[in-house]
Amino acid sequence: MGEISSEILDSKQSSALYPAVDKFVDLRYTYTQIHTLTQEVKMSSREIAEFLRENPKYRDILQRAIEAEEKNAESPHYLGWEWYDVRAYPAQLVKLVIAGITNVHFKSNSSTNYLLVDRDATRQALK
Repeated sequence: MGEISSEILDSKQSSALYPAVDKFVDLRYTYTQIHTLTQEVKMSSREIAEFLRENPKYRDILQRAIEAEEKNAESPHYLGWEWYDVRAYPAQLVKLVIAGITNVHFKSNSSTNYLLVDRDATRQALK
């Protein structure tokens, strides 16, 4: 396999001969982009309140997230809540992650678990 790899890297026609190689490189680049975007960003309660004024449909989602986290706060094995716990589309949760209100706490092939970055600030913003 080492010989094949060096042949692919040395060949000027690698994309024509091995189109999957370019796809692999693109996937690595995409992974790097995703990794740098998931760095923790923390919003203040004032910033969260402003976000909720602009996006009022997220109020119920965040309220259910607070309830789910408080219900499981004592469990040492709690990984976080999932989309169906807060009754939200995954795309809505991605927006919350990008905004810095939630984080992906655990991800596997079968689930993605989220936690609020700052539960107290979120609770204050909902008042």
